[in-house]
Amino acid sequence: MSSTLLSIDCARMRAMKLIGSRIIVSVAQYPFELRSETGAVNTFGTLVPIMKTDGEALSAEDCPSQGLIFWLIKSPILRFAQPGRLLVATLEPAKRQEEHEYQAQPDTIERPEDIAEILTQDVLSVQDPIDLVNKETILDHPPTSLVLARWGEHVYGPFRTEAQRDHSRWRVTLQAYYPDKSVLKIPWKDFQDTQKLQPHLREGLRVTVSLEDRSPMRGDSSKQDCQYQIFLSNGFKRLPSLGYPKISLESNRDVLIKFVKRFAVKKKQQELRVLLDDLALAADASGLNETGGDRDAFNAVRDRLGRMQEDDYALAKSLAASGLIDQQIRTVLTERVDQYVQENSAALAAEISKRVEALQHELNSLDRRKATFEDELAGRNLHFERELESKRQVFEQERDKDLRRIEKEREELTKQRDEAGNLLSGLTQTFRESQTELIAQFLGLLPLFERIGISPTVPRLTESINVDSARVGRAPQNFEVPAFAKSDDIRTATVTEEEFFERFERHVKNRNFSYRRKDLAAFHVSIKCSDITILGGWSGTGKSSLPLLYMEAAAGSSAQGLGRYLRVDVSPSWLDMRDLMGHLNSIEGRFQPAESGLYQHLISAATEFEHRQQESGIYVVTLDEMNLSHVEHYFSGFLQALEQPASQRMIRCFDAMSVDASNSFAKWAEIKIPRSLRFVGTVNFDETTKQLSQRLLDRANLVRLGAGDLHQVSATDRDPNVSVPGPAVILRDFREWTRSSALDTEQAALLDTLRKHLQELGCPVTPRRYRAIGDFVASTPSWLMSPSEAFDLQIAQRLLPQIRGLFRPGARAALDAIDQALSQQPYTFEESRQALEDLRRNEESTLPFTETSVL
Repeated sequence: MSSTLLSIDCARMRAMKLIGSRIIVSVAQYPFELRSETGAVNTFGTLVPIMKTDGEALSAEDCPSQGLIFWLIKSPILRFAQPGRLLVATLEPAKRQEEHEYQAQPDTIERPEDIAEILTQDVLSVQDPIDLVNKETILDHPPTSLVLARWGEHVYGPFRTEAQRDHSRWRVTLQAYYPDKSVLKIPWKDFQDTQKLQPHLREGLRVTVSLEDRSPMRGDSSKQDCQYQIFLSNGFKRLPSLGYPKISLESNRDVLIKFVKRFAVKKKQQELRVLLDDLALAADASGLNETGGDRDAFNAVRDRLGRMQEDDYALAKSLAASGLIDQQIRTVLTERVDQYVQENSAALAAEISKRVEALQHELNSLDRRKATFEDELAGRNLHFERELESKRQVFEQERDKDLRRIEKEREELTKQRDEAGNLLSGLTQTFRESQTELIAQFLGLLPLFERIGISPTVPRLTESINVDSARVGRAPQNFEVPAFAKSDDIRTATVTEEEFFERFERHVKNRNFSYRRKDLAAFHVSIKCSDITILGGWSGTGKSSLPLLYMEAAAGSSAQGLGRYLRVDVSPSWLDMRDLMGHLNSIEGRFQPAESGLYQHLISAATEFEHRQQESGIYVVTLDEMNLSHVEHYFSGFLQALEQPASQRMIRCFDAMSVDASNSFAKWAEIKIPRSLRFVGTVNFDETTKQLSQRLLDRANLVRLGAGDLHQVSATDRDPNVSVPGPAVILRDFREWTRSSALDTEQAALLDTLRKHLQELGCPVTPRRYRAIGDFVASTPSWLMSPSEAFDLQIAQRLLPQIRGLFRPGARAALDAIDQALSQQPYTFEESRQALEDLRRNEESTLPFTETSVL
């Protein structure tokens, strides 16, 4: 045991020596983003250590934490954060050492300017050294800014590099580093000589990187091996002083650019040709051109100048066709325009002033017409405002009258209910004395029960009646938080997301239910990513059963797991949040929780989260048939609270000063909604339900359940006691299974195409919806469904449910434009196009989830 501790201490002491060291590293993955509690978005990545900048090798003991270095990426260096690129970093201790031993100091990350890679060229593709600057080199990683190129038995360089990504490869172009376009020619044997360059060469370096924004240590990431030959700084700086010969490697592009410069004297050449022609005529007329030598020299100059002009003309045509001088032409044109403007500024200013004066006159005329129209509009608005104010006053009077009537009826109903409770208490005692006489009295009270909304069951004469507070609409006042919510036990076993989803699918099948796998996947991803999920569909599709099946699978073999699940049956009579949570009896100084049990369930969830934080179990509340009543009436407080930061997600239930301190609920006047709580609402698409508002749909995924495979549904009864082995799912699992990221380029481009049509249809892509779509797609693992399938589901679940009626102008055309844009994509977008077809088919009878908000 002591030797083990000694080896661990030695490794830590060795690792501490790397603090402050400059390390050559390779980028291990593409960057990923995380949102902090304050809402700020930071970019992170990881690095693979290779060696120190002086060439000292690193061992496995030097780099714990799976050999990776944590990296907070700042904007200036973000464009170089490509997997496989070599960088130089200074190390410091990581803030979270349970995950990484080291992290890179953000301001010390830079590209190596005096460290060069040696690129080995293929003999078949390079036939001459000039090919090094005229042909592309294919690499498995982006190169350093300066490189050396090995071809045959020699090494040439240094070269500057230009690299362009091509899928998982890089296309690299070389250009001579020195201004005279020359490079050194170095024998390869000198790099193998220990007395010359071999001490500065590091060969056979291999690094595994991820081609995704996840760690290369994860088994499900796409990986690639990158190979390097590195020539260190000390050797690279010595090369110019070692006397190696230079050769000129001027690329075809450099040659063309040099010829372009000759066009600066083209006008002079033309003037010289004209002058020579004039001189030739003058010489012939005066007889000065009689000697053969003079004539031959004179003609040679003229012929040479003519050939130069022909060559210039041919080269000009080639350059114009190649596009290499387009930018220069635009620059000259800009200079000429500026010169013309300066030389004619007065005339142009006069012309502009004249036009401005004419336009100003026209603008004044339009302003006068505008003022006339505004006066007319103001008069009409004043009339309409007076009429509207009159109607508003009438409406408010009627509303106040209705509210007073409703409050009076509520008080009367409460009074009658209390009286009925007192009568029932007396009847219980009387029943024990005379059952026959009591039954007669009980039947006499039935009309009263029916009038106040109580429908008791008449017992048999041989049964006793246990009258408690629940029969008269009262929850017990001696509430105790369940033991499992106050436990500090930590889960020992772990469960991966793939293991849990297989467990979920298997449990659904064992309970003899049938759903589409895509619906199960959509429900799972929505539950882990969103606070609110809505299950829609026709009656009988299993909406109410799916949340319970999910919680049974999540609970696993835990005995208390199902204590975290609550089903609430929504009543059409609910008018505000008191019907869901409970009300305050100010006369008696006590809070009376509602029969739904949600108030007590929230207390359990908040207590467990306070004790266990990320180890807390997952709580699910199902609002069954949530649109039997207006959701905004009884659920508005939750819609507001769930949008707040974690520390401010509070639900106020009553005034703490109005409740007696002896009441068991006195300390729960406000309840904090923990991150471990999820709401699931079920809705029926029929005429008995209320419409869902755009405000609710903006915060939730609407998963429309389709019919599963009916052949898999057995005729036998479902067994509710089917066991689900395995560890329970906790909040830490949900945090590890979710990711926050923007859409990729193709998906973002498609969303931009759909944006204007969705705006026309009344469902703009708001920042909240865009973030939710990106989180859903990023949090969907590839083994569950492809990114295209996840994006298709989000269009069908997040965007299309917002569409209002199709009767206004342009709505039908916008809907057709969306359908056409989706049909032109490589992926079929089956779910979204089916939703569009449903909208067309139900144009005359709008679906409940697309009707106007009641707010």
